[in-house]
Amino acid sequence: MTLWISAVVVVFVFWQLVASSARERKMAEDLIRQLQHQLEVAHVELATEREVAHEARARVALMLLRDEMNLQFPDVPDEQSLLSPPRINHFLLCRPRTRQEWFDTFPVSDRMQISSPQIREFLPRVLNLL
Repeated sequence: MTLWISAVVVVFVFWQLVASSARERKMAEDLIRQLQHQLEVAHVELATEREVAHEARARVALMLLRDEMNLQFPDVPDEQSLLSPPRINHFLLCRPRTRQEWFDTFPVSDRMQISSPQIREFLPRVLNLL
């Protein structure tokens, strides 16, 4: 936000200074283009930071849910767990929000290996965390 305010002030001052000189106008236009580029870069960086933070929060939440699942289903081996480490990564990569999206993004061979009781009990919660 501070960068945006600074950019607006600089542009305003330059436009005020631009008299009739073509050279000054060109300098002002170049400065405006540079500021637009910097604002675009700052926007992309901010969006990236938000995405990284969201993924980190989702990963932690899924790992905590996995711990809860392990308490409720202690006999389910890790390779059959809904939230095994590779499946957590896949969830975070694909981010399914609905059961249908989950069907579409997880291969049937993988879904068939997952504990059915875990799917019934925890899949809706997993999808809500993403």
